[in-house]
Amino acid sequence: MKLDERDFRRFDGKFYPQVPTDLIVDCFGHKQVHFRQTHGHGAFVYLNAKRRQFLHAQQYSDSFDLVAWVRQHQAQLSLLITETPIPELKDELPQFIVPNAWEFYKAAASYSRQLYDGNVIAITGSVGKSTTRLMTVELLRALKRHVNTNIGNENVRQVVIPLLATTLQNPDDLVAEISINALNNRDGRQGVTARYYAADAAIITQVGGAHLAELSNVDDPLMFLAERKSRIFDEMPATGRAILNYDMEPRVYRYLVDVAHQHTDHLYAYSYADQHADAYVVKTEDFRDHTAVTMAILGETVTANLSMPGKGVILDLLAACLTLKSLGLPLPDVTNLFMNFEALNSELKFYEIPTSHGKVTIVDDTHGSTLHSVNNVISVFKARGQFYAGQKVLVMETGEDLGEDAAAYNLRFKDPLLTSHVDALIGYRDDAIKPLVDAVQPQLKTGFYQELAPVQAAIDDLPNDSLVIIKSSDGRKYGSDLWTLPEKLLHATSEV
Repeated sequence: MKLDERDFRRFDGKFYPQVPTDLIVDCFGHKQVHFRQTHGHGAFVYLNAKRRQFLHAQQYSDSFDLVAWVRQHQAQLSLLITETPIPELKDELPQFIVPNAWEFYKAAASYSRQLYDGNVIAITGSVGKSTTRLMTVELLRALKRHVNTNIGNENVRQVVIPLLATTLQNPDDLVAEISINALNNRDGRQGVTARYYAADAAIITQVGGAHLAELSNVDDPLMFLAERKSRIFDEMPATGRAILNYDMEPRVYRYLVDVAHQHTDHLYAYSYADQHADAYVVKTEDFRDHTAVTMAILGETVTANLSMPGKGVILDLLAACLTLKSLGLPLPDVTNLFMNFEALNSELKFYEIPTSHGKVTIVDDTHGSTLHSVNNVISVFKARGQFYAGQKVLVMETGEDLGEDAAAYNLRFKDPLLTSHVDALIGYRDDAIKPLVDAVQPQLKTGFYQELAPVQAAIDDLPNDSLVIIKSSDGRKYGSDLWTLPEKLLHATSEV
């Protein structure tokens, strides 16, 4: 799909210096990366300092020169959207002058959505949304379908608009990951930004286990989050599909069902074990390097080998497969499709390193730490720990966003840890993890350190064929340095 000068009549603005007669626009964006697939027909939306402040987006550097930037990237552009005419460029690039660039951006994306007749699949949740998105994309591309999706894990409200505008490229499917930021009502009476997706299929992977600190003044944080997540159904057509995790807290699941029913009658549920769901696990068989999972998906039985461990990734795959089937699409051969699957960033990545007593397998899970993701790590020990002859060790700190009740939340892991085949727990840095370390004694070996050096030394002293999972918050956001430990261990290995 392409827009020309006639399409711009519906928008609040005017061309400068005159109406172009041969305009073609097939892409809108406000960053260079948004134009990587365009061929000279991109429209650059200049969000000035005022608009960026409104969006809580990063400001341009003091050295940024709009004229120089446009000239540098002019081969990718056919139009400049700005609130103030740029006389220096009047003979080089057509301009469309608007009163509010953010409002124009939303209007352009909304118009693109109206023209688009492919599938929009939207995904949100407190945990698992990125992996579910990536697996959904993998399944669709295995069917030879053209799929657009988020860049990296960008999922906040200012991402919604340029991503939705990529429907001008007429992909078969748009798969969009949505954070709570895009589901908060920050655009006043116009509602949440994510509503512009008007999703044909909307997945909620989980509610709760994150954002607890910032909700400390809310009477019922879980239901507060459920209401926010339910906004993914806003503007869903009556033909839309709502895909829900049946294993959520029952009252949360019932609430989401009620909200979804206000928009569509097409509700589907997936579950790890409950066979009343539309998709569920029939059986699993664990091996050292993968798990074979047999699933029932709307009456179809399929088996997939997953190199990525844990219950969480199995639930994510169930959601992805159920979504395709609910939309009337066939499933590709999934037998080995996810044998080398990797999630974003540092999520359950395996490394083997030499140590003083042989070799140790390090699992880097330092991208983030919620209550659900810690439980997932514990499930990894249960599934894969039996295949390691050495010690099974969990190195962890308190998850992000847990607030004043962090120590109490951490103590919930005591019983799961004691039945997980974990041999040792090493707590790191913060006082809120220390009560859990004390609580699992003497059943588990323990340690508590506030510096990385003794943690690194303890790992180096482990017996051959040990398994170590490092679970931390994203220190790049929350201040801890535990996320750097896997890199330090690998760097030390390279120097040996």
